[in-house]
Amino acid sequence: MFTSSPRSPSRFLAAAALLCASLAGCGNDLQAVYPVALATANSQQGLALGPVEEINGTYGEDCVGRQGAWSVSLGQTGTLTNPPLSVQQDNSACVLTLESIRISAEQAPSALYQASPPLALQGGSYAATPSRFSATGMGPAAFYANATILPDSSFQSSFVIQVIYSDDPAAISVSQLAQSAVAIQGAVSIQDASTPDYSVSLGLTIQTNLLHVVTAVSGGITLTAGSQPGESFAVLPADLGTHPSYGTVDAAFVEANRGTLSGTSSVLPWNELFLLGQSLQAPIVRTIVISHTMAGVRAYQLIRVTFSE
Repeated sequence: MFTSSPRSPSRFLAAAALLCASLAGCGNDLQAVYPVALATANSQQGLALGPVEEINGTYGEDCVGRQGAWSVSLGQTGTLTNPPLSVQQDNSACVLTLESIRISAEQAPSALYQASPPLALQGGSYAATPSRFSATGMGPAAFYANATILPDSSFQSSFVIQVIYSDDPAAISVSQLAQSAVAIQGAVSIQDASTPDYSVSLGLTIQTNLLHVVTAVSGGITLTAGSQPGESFAVLPADLGTHPSYGTVDAAFVEANRGTLSGTSSVLPWNELFLLGQSLQAPIVRTIVISHTMAGVRAYQLIRVTFSE
């Protein structure tokens, strides 16, 4: 299996300044922003291809001061096929289209593969359908690819062009909705303190990208009190296990950021779950801890929520 670990675009934006220094004329265009290109293989069986060496495309008619073709190197030395890509800062109307990808080979010249159809790059999202890449643009597909501009296409600052390629077009097609499941894990208390009693309703919509990273979350989790309401809660970014001790729960609750509960029904908004940017390539767990205090003693209810693709 040939895969690459998801990497945060923010790690590469700073590298754009270094890339800029190597681009001809970069220092003379103070209002330009420059890209960093990343390519990730997403294949179950492995691709019989070398690494991506270069991506090439064209400027749209609304790209200020630019026209024709552009190229971006992926760390390879040598001459680019076209002039290096740059965009005038804040030129959000500029549309960049990916036309071809150059693949390097160990003991042969690099090969240029043409996109069919060309990919108009969107900001923050991939095309619904990937493009086929072949040596002529017309023959059998050597691979399929999808691409996006990160973090968006406002071009306010340096940006990332993320390319994902595979031998299976389904592996790099539209992003998907993640799933969530809830389990009332139990309660812990000491000195016979009454534990909170809540039911849970999930109202979350979670979207992941082609690298299994959460890109959008909306909605929340509704907590409805039964016989015993609580006064406060915390969301722990961890699984406390099947039968955690009171000491374990209490210590985690005290150290966590806590919120207040009021009335018989409360909604935990999506941002309390800290899901944005997290990978769901493997399931992750959030533990909601609800606290009720009686005579200075805290008692807890634990709710385990699992998120997966």
